[in-house]
Amino acid sequence: MFPRRRFLAVSAAAPLAAVLSACAATSNEPSVNPARDVNKNRYVTGDGSTIRYTDIDDRPHAPHLSGTTLQGDEVTTQDWAGEVIVLNFWAQWCAPCREEAPDLVEAAEHYETGVQFLGINVMDTNSKAQAFEKRHGKPYPSIEDPPGRLVHKFLDVGVSPNTFPTTLIIDREGRVASVWRQPITSDVLISEIDAELER
Repeated sequence: MFPRRRFLAVSAAAPLAAVLSACAATSNEPSVNPARDVNKNRYVTGDGSTIRYTDIDDRPHAPHLSGTTLQGDEVTTQDWAGEVIVLNFWAQWCAPCREEAPDLVEAAEHYETGVQFLGINVMDTNSKAQAFEKRHGKPYPSIEDPPGRLVHKFLDVGVSPNTFPTTLIIDREGRVASVWRQPITSDVLISEIDAELER
């Protein structure tokens, strides 16, 4: 049995809002949600929710990520030790991801030091994903993950393998501060990041 963590889960205001706020990926796999199975004793699940780990000392450590960016460069989160990291799982075919993109760009450009943004592009073709990044002027890299496997590294901290966009804020000690399984605005994101920088 997994140890319980202290957190605050904020559900979407209504089921319709959850449907509109996030894209659900479909596949030929059995209709089982590993996140719900793994985390059923840890937090209230449901697309369109926000999970905040309120007990700082009990925050789960985020898995290290490494991979190849859409432009062919190698990147690893281990190079950003001591900085706040914002991870965003996205896909160009996801309408809420397109709506959220300008807010992510605005938030990323707000910081010169101390914060690193990293996208994880899932279930996409390289050409379409690069066109998306160019169109929105993203100033940070995205790891290419066509099979959508990297999301499974984060099931135990509250990420659903079927919901995009999803954004994680990782504190300077490498622990997950919050998980946003819905589009996030620049104002909210900047406020959350500032709280971590000031801590």
